[in-house]
Amino acid sequence: MQSFHAIGRLTRQPNLIYSGDKPRCEMVIAVEDHTRNRTDFFPIVAWHQQAINCANYLVKGQEVAIVGKWRSSNYKKDGIPMTKFEVEISEIKFQQPPKQAN
Repeated sequence: MQSFHAIGRLTRQPNLIYSGDKPRCEMVIAVEDHTRNRTDFFPIVAWHQQAINCANYLVKGQEVAIVGKWRSSNYKKDGIPMTKFEVEISEIKFQQPPKQAN
């Protein structure tokens, strides 16, 4: 069994697209790793009504807590085999609003 849990901030506006008739929302979150003094970036994706809610109510810079699973997909780019990884979320909680610029 696998499970991915993270709290981070959205690095850009959520991107709502349709795969056939299924809504899909793509986002990236920045997660601070204080033990290693660095920030990690994770691509995340939501589907169906959750995707629509994310696109309508989340904004760049907002903090979210997510639970999901790592997913991989294989494809070819210019004939070269590639692998894409993303976190398919099952739960998302809208945390703090975006930080305000000073």
